[in-house]
Amino acid sequence: MLTALAIVSCCIWVWLLLFHQGFWKADQHLETDSGGGESWPAVVVVVPARDEATILDQSLTTVLAQDYQGQFQVILVDDHSNDGTAVTAQAIAKATAKTEGYPILTVIQSAAVPAGWTGKLWALTCGLQQADMLMPEAHYVLLTDADIAYEPWVLRALVRQAEKNKQDLVSVMALLRCASRWERLLIPAFVFFFQKLYPFPAINNPVDSTAGAAGGCMLLRRDTLRRAGDLVLIRDRVIDDCALARLIKAQGSSIWLGLSAAVHSLRSYDSLKGIWTMVTRTAFVQLEYKTLRLVGVLLGMGLIYLAGPAALVVGAITGVWSMSAIGVVVWVLMGVAYRPTLRLYCRPVWESIALPIAACLYTAMTADSALRFWFGHGGQWKGRTVASAATKDQQSMRAVAGRAQTSFFWAMALLRREQREAMFAVYAFCRTVDDIADDLADPAERRAGLNLWREELALLYEGNKPRHPIAVALAGAVRRFNLRYEDCAEIINGVEMDAEGPLQAPSLATLDIYCDRVASAVGRLSVQIFGLPAGSGDRLSHALGRALQLTNILRDLSEDAACGRLYLPRELLEAHGIAHDLPLVEMLRHPALPEVCAALGTIARRYFAAAEQVLAECPRRRVRAAVLMKAAYQTYLARLETSGFCHPEQRIRLSGWEKVSLVIRCMLI
Repeated sequence: MLTALAIVSCCIWVWLLLFHQGFWKADQHLETDSGGGESWPAVVVVVPARDEATILDQSLTTVLAQDYQGQFQVILVDDHSNDGTAVTAQAIAKATAKTEGYPILTVIQSAAVPAGWTGKLWALTCGLQQADMLMPEAHYVLLTDADIAYEPWVLRALVRQAEKNKQDLVSVMALLRCASRWERLLIPAFVFFFQKLYPFPAINNPVDSTAGAAGGCMLLRRDTLRRAGDLVLIRDRVIDDCALARLIKAQGSSIWLGLSAAVHSLRSYDSLKGIWTMVTRTAFVQLEYKTLRLVGVLLGMGLIYLAGPAALVVGAITGVWSMSAIGVVVWVLMGVAYRPTLRLYCRPVWESIALPIAACLYTAMTADSALRFWFGHGGQWKGRTVASAATKDQQSMRAVAGRAQTSFFWAMALLRREQREAMFAVYAFCRTVDDIADDLADPAERRAGLNLWREELALLYEGNKPRHPIAVALAGAVRRFNLRYEDCAEIINGVEMDAEGPLQAPSLATLDIYCDRVASAVGRLSVQIFGLPAGSGDRLSHALGRALQLTNILRDLSEDAACGRLYLPRELLEAHGIAHDLPLVEMLRHPALPEVCAALGTIARRYFAAAEQVLAECPRRRVRAAVLMKAAYQTYLARLETSGFCHPEQRIRLSGWEKVSLVIRCMLI
């Protein structure tokens, strides 16, 4: 199997080297400009800056020091900084105002960011508006980040590139800092992956639809940007540079993206955390928030970058030299492709050996990016979260859902985005109501808390706006998926059974009512969101809800006992010689307890079998999440049975990798 995967990886690398636009050659470079006597069009430079006071002396001064013979002005837009960025910029403006040959530096404050805009794009918009007032005759606008430094000839070279080739967008990917250990490992790899994703030769080919840019340095014709609506059409984009490039190229304009050591970033990444934050901000956005693409990327990265090295190592250990030989070929091809990027960063060729390690880390960052977006922390950068990722109410809902490290979360990865949002709202509602029974000691306070939630439901279903942010998020799910009031109310009734006094050895009938309220009612809400017909959906909820809840009871015996609860039915206890009124500590130590648990496990298995029959009647794509939950809990039950139910204090769990494998299996349904 590993040999076959390594062969596939080898074929992929051959294709990348021969047929993927020569991306790996890193040969698209900005031509060095030696000056000239031709006329130079007017240029205005717009620099958005947020909390960049410490590096403006090194970056902004290089912008002002451009040896450009034409008219140009610089506008710095302070994007609500907290570190005195504007003060520092104004000091630089004052110091350079009397320096001969330096352009005028204007410092302005960005207005409040409107809803639906990212902070950076709104700051750029404010700068463009100022530019139109100060220099309406400007032929070009250079959009550059506050951490980018330039050699003095770069602006001339950018303009010459645009004028000579009649290009409307000329962009340069800045040379990123590569000094610390983590930078040496990850920065060249980042640039290599970017070139693979956006092959520069394809971007620079006018007849190819591929479009991309590097937001740190973009020179645009001002009239072309106006025709594109300035930045309004991409106002909410996190990856704004590539979105702008697609917009410009789609108009039939010519664009160019290249490399240059004369444009370099001053931002340092001395720890893994800094690079991790940079990548997780945009990785899942690049996948358009699609779970299927995420799974494909995770598997693809493993196949392309790990299959070869794994074959080499495993083959050497087992003596299968043909496997090792294929692994060597893959690693060599990988090194050949990576060498030009390493040379760009003045790194030795032998460091290509570490590319699989970098690929593993970037794969983990991509997965983490998805988690952050799912839980409302996506696109975080300098204290901001992507404005369009969630409303405040959705963020409150996700904050509650984000505390769950359960199979529920992994099942949600299989749903469409609107379904996932609705399920998070349902989960957050259940979790918040359940916390009333768990966290409040006074029975009167519990009753009051549950009654408040009954009032929230009444407001919600009567068409009024609820007060609690979780209820507001739930209201959206109710409207979109027609969730029933009775099911939400039953969940509160189920929690009330715990709140009114801990359940201890209930009868089988009482236990069945409890399971229906706290589990099957949740199932009935869920199948509405999955889009199942009422008949099969209710039957699935009845069987699978009880199966999951009974399995949970068997998993949580010790934890529940610590709260004074025991959900094992009294009929089963007494049938095996255990008095139902024994103290809980003694009951958990009773030698017949494993037999009671096995009997309840048998009941759970019957419900799993009934659920399987219903699932067989349902469209498989609509029940992927239910299939995953069933598979996970059947695994829990099987492990409990294997242990003989002898260690109630040890809670059975699945590892993260086991859950990921379940997700992948269910994705293939």
